[in-house]
Amino acid sequence: MIPWPSTTINFPFSGNVKQDISPETDWFSQTIPAHTGSSDIERAVMQEVASYGEQIKVLTVALLHVIEKQGEKGKPAPEVVALQNLNKEIEALKIRLSLPKENQAKAILDTLSKENPDALKDIIAEYSGS
Repeated sequence: MIPWPSTTINFPFSGNVKQDISPETDWFSQTIPAHTGSSDIERAVMQEVASYGEQIKVLTVALLHVIEKQGEKGKPAPEVVALQNLNKEIEALKIRLSLPKENQAKAILDTLSKENPDALKDIIAEYSGS
């Protein structure tokens, strides 16, 4: 038996137009995908308990405290040093960003004067009208 060719003809904007029109409720944060265990719980934790940054901070401080209490002799593992440095950088950034804009600008210019004095001179010349 020979199968008959399909007699279904679909013109543009016709035919199967099945589409998911469920409202997108995860728009506030792309970090909580809909397929997570419970995006409602994740959202509630972030809104009512602690942000991801706050949660990671608690874990970081606790881990560094445990490492310190162990009092390992010798040189710490590179991962421990990296975690310590990361924690210091985050704390410095939080302090810097909590300062008034003038102080933030000064801190950035101080860093630039150490890392690239010529670039600092160019910026000063640009803003002083020289």
